[in-house]
Amino acid sequence: MRSSQQFLEYVNCLLFKKEIVNDEKLKQKAAATPSPNIKIWLDIETNGLDCETKDILELAMVATDKNGQPFDVFSQVVTPKPIKSLPRDPLVLAAFYNLDPMWTGIFLKNGLLEAHLEVADEFENNSYSTTETSACNWLLQLKKNLDISAPMIPAGINVDFDLKFLAKRMPLLFSLFSYIKYDLSTLRLATDFRPNYQQIAKEFQHRALYDLYLSINENKNYKVSKEIIGF
Repeated sequence: MRSSQQFLEYVNCLLFKKEIVNDEKLKQKAAATPSPNIKIWLDIETNGLDCETKDILELAMVATDKNGQPFDVFSQVVTPKPIKSLPRDPLVLAAFYNLDPMWTGIFLKNGLLEAHLEVADEFENNSYSTTETSACNWLLQLKKNLDISAPMIPAGINVDFDLKFLAKRMPLLFSLFSYIKYDLSTLRLATDFRPNYQQIAKEFQHRALYDLYLSINENKNYKVSKEIIGF
């Protein structure tokens, strides 16, 4: 029976043939950071709420250290099906993805539809399988640098939503995450019992990486104000 580390190495050998460039600065940062405190902030953008019938349109992950400081990032647009033959019109793409008027407006404003059209000729580089391979490769290399054999702790706002989509659409990536989760939604609820605590107003743009940095900064604010929150 394989140990967790052996299993990860086995998966890595089977799936990820590309050589990854070693980052000495990342190694030094990782060596100074206790691995149990590493969180992988996760966010996706989708064309709907039902993971059985809807698709992932963008995926981002940010690794943070024990102080909540980001030190590595993965971000990629995901094209769930080929769009090369479509006219280069974001409204046509919105209809193709079966977006309702509200989400069409949001993705027109934040540039996600345009980002998809920019990679329309590169489906093989942004498909589910390629994106999952790249994301797993990134996460496994991170685990190797940090000398972590256990699954990584996913973090985010309502992170169960993101994990359900990963379980359905990118099961190998999903398997690298722990069942233990760090959900910022819980901290938000906790502040309801501390009337002296004032939350910072945030405007999420529904772009995965941008929204992750907002969540990470929000988490830092909770840490700074923990004496007010009471835990």
